[in-house]
Order: sequence, then structure tokens, then C-alpha cells
Amino acid sequence: MFVKTGWRIYKGKRYYNHHLAESYRENGKIRTRRLLNISVLPPHAIEALRHSLRTGKAAKADHQGAICHHCAGTGRLSQADR
Repeated sequence: MFVKTGWRIYKGKRYYNHHLAESYRENGKIRTRRLLNISVLPPHAIEALRHSLRTGKAAKADHQGAICHHCAGTGRLSQADR
């Protein structure tokens, strides 16, 4: 599993999108399956998730045990709560 980052240019501005993805084989070919769109998360949460997936260790968060103020109102928990 990994974080896949893509981008596109619209009216001269570059927009990024981020997905949680996994690689698998189908008929001997390597494929990528997008599991979750994480583009709505703040950049620090995306980097924490990317780091956790690469190292296998949980990333340290500034606000452990709390709802991320960027995600307040959306019901999502901070990276520390996952």
C-alpha cells in the first residue's frame, strides 16, 4: 500500500490529488488499485500517512488523541487517532 500523488494543470494552476493505493498482479501484469481519495486531508496528514506506510511505524503527531482542527466538522480523526 502506498500514497499515489497526481497532478493536473487547469487555467495555469497546478492541482494535486492524493490516493491511497495498492499494487497487485492480474494475469501476470502489475496493476494499481485506488482504495481511497485522501486529497481532502491537510498536507501534514498526507505526509504522516506516507511516512507510516513507508516505515511501518506510526508518525508522531502534534495533537495526539484529538480531532485534527483541519478536519473538524468532517468527523475525521487526526492521524494520531487512526
